[in-house]
Amino acid sequence: VADSTVKGAICQLWSRRRYRGDMRDNCNLTSWYVDLDEGRGLGVKMLRAAVSDDSAVYATHSPEPRTIKVFLRIGFQFIDTTEWIVPNLPGLGRGGFIETQDIDAHLSGDALANYRTHADMPGVGHVGLTEFCHIAFVRSRWRRVPVARIVYANDYGLLQRRLPTFARIALTRFGFPLTAVEKRRHPARPRLAIAERAKEPILYRGTGVEPDQIDSLYTEVVNFAPSLRG
Repeated sequence: VADSTVKGAICQLWSRRRYRGDMRDNCNLTSWYVDLDEGRGLGVKMLRAAVSDDSAVYATHSPEPRTIKVFLRIGFQFIDTTEWIVPNLPGLGRGGFIETQDIDAHLSGDALANYRTHADMPGVGHVGLTEFCHIAFVRSRWRRVPVARIVYANDYGLLQRRLPTFARIALTRFGFPLTAVEKRRHPARPRLAIAERAKEPILYRGTGVEPDQIDSLYTEVVNFAPSLRG
């Protein structure tokens, strides 16, 4: 703030998450604004101040293309979030489904905490597949068609094996004709996948944190997602 006027702002969304057994502060950066009349150096100065805690894990899930180089210059890493678009068909993926109110009975530890934190958020849908896998998703679109976009699973290996089951449930229980899942979570092209969609990359920085540990559960994608019931 200068002369009672906001010259720049960065929004931080904080949470506590576990990374390979260590509980860490997690900060998602969003809404980075700078008054260009203040000079080009202000934005970088603000960003450095916003990520000054070396013990925290930082991420930005929707960076503007012109800001990516700035993040990379101060130590952030790049995660490709390209997605598969999969049709949801009623006859595929028959299998067990757990009612939403019973999901927490099948989870423990961090997986249970992740579910309970988001269970009542109107913009987040939840599916529990027997064996057991909790999947969280939000509403998205592909060429104006509604999409169930998976943002989290507590067991991505099981998700790969049971994606057709989730797709069937997303159609029959929630009315989504399509599912989107990141290629890094499902490397092999899913059966009947109709497209690859390039999404904004995730940029993150955190000592000792691997790219596969960064997901979209505690981000603006979830906190400000449109209601599934809207």
